Amino acid sequence: MKVGVSSDEVENTQAALQTKKPFGEKATNKILKTNDSGDLKLGSAGDNVKKLQKWLTDYGYYSGDVDGEFGADTEKAVKLFQEEAGLIVDGVVGDDTDKAMKNWDKYVAEVQAAADEQGYTPQTTATTTNRQYYANAVRSYSRNYYNYGGNYNYGGGYSGDCWDISNTAYNRLTSSGQRARIIQYANSYVGNHRSVQVYQNGKWVDYNNVPRRGSPTSRLSKEIVIKG
Repeated sequence: MKVGVSSDEVENTQAALQTKKPFGEKATNKILKTNDSGDLKLGSAGDNVKKLQKWLTDYGYYSGDVDGEFGADTEKAVKLFQEEAGLIVDGVVGDDTDKAMKNWDKYVAEVQAAADEQGYTPQTTATTTNRQYYANAVRSYSRNYYNYGGNYNYGGGYSGDCWDISNTAYNRLTSSGQRARIIQYANSYVGNHRSVQVYQNGKWVDYNNVPRRGSPTSRLSKEIVIKG
């Protein structure tokens, strides 16, 4: 005997309601609660969803129709971006995800501008835009920079990339009674660098006693507190 419904069944029902609108536009939106906030999520529709789909397409996360309907494929694309950006993976485009998208735009634009100054012409194809080309280049560089030798043991119990090192430092500090937190922000290399801060003399300060990959760097975006 089956009790209740699965999340997939709920999503399929929401998608069907949004696509067919059996109760009319306003009634369907009310049922799906698409007007409660400015967040874009499963069931949302309109020009803002089209802009989102175009953005996701340009950066290679989405390959579906740019139709203004936030369905399962759009949600999957949003989750892919959130996972890569180190955000909460919920498929909802709220403030944090929107800010991360803008930071990604800014960083990729800076990389493209630097390449243009050097007279570099990307080898794009009919299905790859300049933006997607540079985004892929940034992704590849970021993975190589942070994950090369990711299993290397730095000594003192530290190993891995900036996320691993930050977790290790945070756990050590808090277990010893020190107030600490993990923060995430964009720097000159990636959009999701993580480092640790400790609370001293009434304020949060960077914790530097970690290997290079987990050390604090210059910020190109607002800090997001991940833990602590």
